[in-house]
Amino acid sequence: MQQKIKKILNGIYIFFIILFIVTIAFLKPIKSPNSKDFENLEQISELSVYTIGENNEYSFSAITSAPANMYIQEPIFVDVDLSKIDDLENKSFAIDSSYMDFICYMDNNIIYEQTSSKNNIIYSSGSISYYIINFPKDIKDKKLTIKFIPTTKYNEKFTLNKITIGYRSNFIVAQLLEKDFVNIIVSFILLVLAIVLFFISIIFVYFGTQAKRIINISILSLCFSIFSLVSYKSTNYIFSQYRILFYFLKFLSLLYIPISVLKLMDNVIDDRFKKFSFSFIFTSSVSYIIQILLTYFKIVEFKDSLLFSSILSFILMIIQVVFVILSKKSEEKKQLIISILPILSIFIISFITYISLGQFEIHFLLLLSALVFIGVQIYYGIKAYKNIMNNNEQTKMYKSLISYDTLTLLGSRRSFEELIKKIKDNPIDTTIIVADLNNLKWINDKMGHAYGDIFIKEASIFLRDNMKDSKIYRIGGDEFVIIFDYILSDDDFENIKNKKLTIKNLSDKIDTSISFGKCTYLKGGSIDIDEVFRIADYNMYQDKKLYKEKNYYTNKALFE
Repeated sequence: MQQKIKKILNGIYIFFIILFIVTIAFLKPIKSPNSKDFENLEQISELSVYTIGENNEYSFSAITSAPANMYIQEPIFVDVDLSKIDDLENKSFAIDSSYMDFICYMDNNIIYEQTSSKNNIIYSSGSISYYIINFPKDIKDKKLTIKFIPTTKYNEKFTLNKITIGYRSNFIVAQLLEKDFVNIIVSFILLVLAIVLFFISIIFVYFGTQAKRIINISILSLCFSIFSLVSYKSTNYIFSQYRILFYFLKFLSLLYIPISVLKLMDNVIDDRFKKFSFSFIFTSSVSYIIQILLTYFKIVEFKDSLLFSSILSFILMIIQVVFVILSKKSEEKKQLIISILPILSIFIISFITYISLGQFEIHFLLLLSALVFIGVQIYYGIKAYKNIMNNNEQTKMYKSLISYDTLTLLGSRRSFEELIKKIKDNPIDTTIIVADLNNLKWINDKMGHAYGDIFIKEASIFLRDNMKDSKIYRIGGDEFVIIFDYILSDDDFENIKNKKLTIKNLSDKIDTSISFGKCTYLKGGSIDIDEVFRIADYNMYQDKKLYKEKNYYTNKALFE
């Protein structure tokens, strides 16, 4: 019975699955007011291009297939045939141009005008212009005329792009979501990396290592991020009122990239090439400043001098790469050569693009190359930092080993000498006690060094327990120094001397006492700290001499 019910249920499940698939397959989409937001943009590539002379005569006329590169010195007119476009009055068109002013006409009327202000701090119209302009109502003649006016002084190359038409929302979806979205994400990753690396460099400054390298990588990442963000059509459309600011940000970031790369390579080249490397960085920096000044004073803008600066930067970077290859720092040289290849490819591709199109284009592969370069730099920077930190740890461990006596864990002779030096530099009232173990040689010779070590360790514990306010050092096999940073009274000293050191399984065989000598150093006194130590040492030997005289016959019987 249960098996039959299961078969029936399985059949019902299969029926509904098939019904669902068939329904989806034959379901007709419901038209929505939002549907037109996702319609494809229409592009018109066949454009009529001409110029008008002084007597309103057509001096040049041609049908051009966009995109097309053109050399122009005077305004040109572009006619766009819109006869095949429906619902024109509810649509918009996009103007995509660089370093050009433009005026749009329909029915012999100006419908939009974009001209450079004479009050601008630059003489051109700025970098990329991307404007979405609504068509007017009641259109009689479906022909759009655009007058392009060049704004650069020396660069005559101009790219005539396709005229794109669609509903205004289509542009946002097509340009922002489809074309620029991934690139913008990568640009923001570079921006976040720049900020994070900046704060890491501050931490590295505290530790005194790798800070210059990290800050250069941070600046490089910031330059790539800014250069790419201000070059997208979507950002230029959204922030069109800031296109002059975008123009400066674009070229200031672009022109600083070679300087950052040269500085990164300077970290790994040999000293024999340092002078050349410095001159390259200096030359690039001077060129950078000169181009800013020339642009600010409207003599030659960034755009017009870009060819020269690109060639200069490329030559300097190639020579610097040769210096890196010839340098002896193998590990750092290897990582930099590997990571520099993407950045050089960026400049080669950008340079070729500039020669052919007259402008630097941002592509996903270029951004990815920049991200790879910075990622490699970060990886090797962290690796180098870890190596330095490991070396620092080893140095600390070494200092710790030489600063402490391994058998007693008291301070070593080196630590004692450092303290004496500190007292010399900053004198304070000090009491020095020198202590020496009695009969240690006999214990080592007759009972073995294991018992001698027990004597030394037990004596160190005895000294710590009875002189808690002091610093204690083992400066020799059986010799200790105790330092008080105040004047120890004679009574306190005698109380310490009179205390007995008893060691299990040892004191019943041989006397395990300690001889002491004391001397006091007074700040501003006539005796220096070295002399005070010698006197304390001398007093210890006097105490030992008295001990031997007092226990002469006892010790003689043992030693014989």
